[in-house]
Amino acid sequence: MASRLLAFLIVALASVSAAQPRNGRPDEAQTAAARALFGEGVQLAHAGDHAAAADRFERALELRWAPPIAHNLAEALAQLGRYVEAIEHLRSVERSAEATDDVKATAAERRLELEPMVGRLRVTLAPDEPGLEIRVDGRALPAALRGMAFPVDPGGRVVTVHRGAQEAGRTNATVVAATETNVYVEVAPQLPTPEELAAEEERRRALEEAERARLDAEQARVEAERAEAARTTRRRRLGGGLGAAGAVVVGAIVLGIALALRPEADPRLDGNFDPPRLQGRVEGVMP
Repeated sequence: MASRLLAFLIVALASVSAAQPRNGRPDEAQTAAARALFGEGVQLAHAGDHAAAADRFERALELRWAPPIAHNLAEALAQLGRYVEAIEHLRSVERSAEATDDVKATAAERRLELEPMVGRLRVTLAPDEPGLEIRVDGRALPAALRGMAFPVDPGGRVVTVHRGAQEAGRTNATVVAATETNVYVEVAPQLPTPEELAAEEERRRALEEAERARLDAEQARVEAERAEAARTTRRRRLGGGLGAAGAVVVGAIVLGIALALRPEADPRLDGNFDPPRLQGRVEGVMP
C-alpha cells in the first residue's frame, strides 16, 4: 500500500488544495483541515495502522471530496478486508470529473483486482413476513436485496432478523471470495410487546375477579337454598306437632261436648235397680 500512497501523495495534496466543496463555496479552513487529515492518513498507512488511516481519509473526504482522497481511502479499506466499500470508492473516482485520466485508470485497475475477492450472500427467511428487517453484521439490508444475492466481504458474517425492536432470528454465515453463499434464517413467532403483555395481564385479572364474583354468588345462592330448606323442614315439623296437638284438643272438646249433651241415665236401666213392690190396688184389679 505504501507505494500506491506515495504515487498519489504529491498529486493528492495538490488536488485537495484545489478541490471545491460540493456546495460550490470554497472554505480555506476546511481545505486546510482536509489536507492535514490526509497527511495523517498517509503517515498512519505507512506505519501499517490501516484502521486509523481509513478513519483520517474518511474525515478528510467529508470536508473535501477529492479523487486522491477517495482512492487512498479505498486502498486503506481494502487492506482491512472491506472490499465492497473499497470498490465503491474506486468507482466514484472513475466517475469523477475532477479525476485525471491517470487517476481514473489506476482506480479502475485496482477495482478489477479487488472484485474477485468479493463474495455474494443470499438470505432466505423461514417464514418470511412483511415488516421484517435483515441485518448483516449490524447493517440493514435494503428491501430491494431481500431474496437476492448481494456483494459481501468474505469471512464470517452474522445475519440477524428484526421485528421492530425485537430480534426474531440469527445465524452465522461463512462467505468465500468469488462464491455465492445461501443462508436460511428461522424466524421466531412474534412475541407480545410490553403493552400487549400489560393488557393481557389486565384481562386475566378481570377474568379472575369475574370468576371469583361468580363463585361467591353461587356459594351465596347455595347457602340461601340450604337455609330455606332448613326453615321449610322446621315449619313442617312444627306444623305436624301442632296438628297432632290440635287433633287431641279437638277430640277432647268433641268428647266433652258429647258428654255434656248426653241425657241422665235411667236408673231402671241400671242393673242394680230394685223396683219397689207395688202397693195399693189398681181399680178393678186385685193384687
